[in-house]
Amino acid sequence: MAQKLRFETSEHTMNIAKLSVLRPVTMAMFIVLLILLGTVSLYNLPVDLFPELDYPVVAVTASYEGAGPEEVEKLITRPLEEILSSVPNVETISSTSRTGGTLLLVSYDWGTDLDFATLAMRERIDQVRDSLPAGVAAPQVMRFDPSMLPIVQLAVTEPTENIAEAKKLIENEIQPRLDSIDGVAAVQIEGGADQEIRLDVDPEQLALYGISITDLQQLIASENLNLPGGQVEDANQSLPIRVTGEFQSVYDLEILPVPTKEGIISWGVGVH
Repeated sequence: MAQKLRFETSEHTMNIAKLSVLRPVTMAMFIVLLILLGTVSLYNLPVDLFPELDYPVVAVTASYEGAGPEEVEKLITRPLEEILSSVPNVETISSTSRTGGTLLLVSYDWGTDLDFATLAMRERIDQVRDSLPAGVAAPQVMRFDPSMLPIVQLAVTEPTENIAEAKKLIENEIQPRLDSIDGVAAVQIEGGADQEIRLDVDPEQLALYGISITDLQQLIASENLNLPGGQVEDANQSLPIRVTGEFQSVYDLEILPVPTKEGIISWGVGVH
């Protein structure tokens, strides 16, 4: 059988060689046809920078303002890891606990139906939602989509080191113009400087008046709000009413009354 196979292969090779010698024009046309087909196929071959692939990676984020990494690891990350490990087709789970929140990356086997997987993850998270601390926001489940990655990145520098004004210029002038360009899905701004107010608190004075840091946080949060106040009907028109209470300047924070056991006091100095 082996000898017969070698004979047939040799005979087939001889037929091709014989045909090439006896019909050189035919073989030349056949080779040219193959070259033309390859060239046309090469130019028509589509090339996509980000092809449509369903990467089997799902991210879960949860925020817990004011908590340290150790508390986040113990109270949020571990319960989520334990409940998510029971989801079918989970390959690995990696987590990062940091101040104020946690990030979990759940990797699935290739070919897993991510629509069903994310639905199963949300169901598992709902099972432990009540056991998480009260201050934890609802965990978010997000699929990794390469099409959401930025295609073009632009950098803006300010020679006078006025980063805050440069960021306002970008938000008010540059970003709206880029959003209006055809084909632009979204424009995101990162970096820059944001104005903030820092409160310097004396622990001894807080203890003297019987106030804690939590009391101050709750007081500022309750006063720095804009709330709806209902509606007023006038001349067949419905006018909304808003109660504005957000701070407009540092002075509004300085004169904020603070109720204590000794009476009402104000911040005084130390706000900048």
